[in-house]
Amino acid sequence: MQYDVLIENINPCGGEKHAIRTFQKVETDDPVEWVKKSAKFPVIDTSRNPRGDIIVVSANGRGISTAIRLPDKLHAKSRTSQLRGPAF
Repeated sequence: MQYDVLIENINPCGGEKHAIRTFQKVETDDPVEWVKKSAKFPVIDTSRNPRGDIIVVSANGRGISTAIRLPDKLHAKSRTSQLRGPAF
């Protein structure tokens, strides 16, 4: 399955307002496992937002974190165009 992944790097000084956001196309059968293997820091939380997207957060324990949003597998294709903002 292909995912359009939103990666949001959050710095403790700038907070979410100044986060660096990038999109990446990912081909994987297990998106959470993909994040665990490719994240810069250890995964500290996995959840779903109200739209069903998978949210995986990794952090270094000193304030720097990365939030990775993967669209719900059942709606990944139809909602790609909606993934333009940080609706965490």
